[in-house]
Amino acid sequence: MDDNFDSIVKEKIRPYNILNNIFFILVIIGGFILAGKISTTYSYDTTGYFPVETTTTDNFTLFSVFISIVGSYSLLFVFIRVTILSYGEKIRANLYDQQIYSKLFEISLKE
Repeated sequence: MDDNFDSIVKEKIRPYNILNNIFFILVIIGGFILAGKISTTYSYDTTGYFPVETTTTDNFTLFSVFISIVGSYSLLFVFIRVTILSYGEKIRANLYDQQIYSKLFEISLKE
């Protein structure tokens, strides 16, 4: 009966795990894009006939901003994962309670 409970619990929390993983991947991609935008500076050289745009990227800023964004969400990711697992344990406890109540009901009918 425990294996049946495990499959029910996994099925109930699967959408939350999938959404959490997708959001984590999006945060990594968005963090890299945001870090790139923050660490890139643009300058224009207007001494010539046509203005020339040059970009420079500070790699240390890029790395530090990216790590801080992803690191912050990693803590939130762990918190969300623990919340999902505790929800799964709550479902499992309710299933055990239902099983116990049905056994008690069967016993009461026999007496």
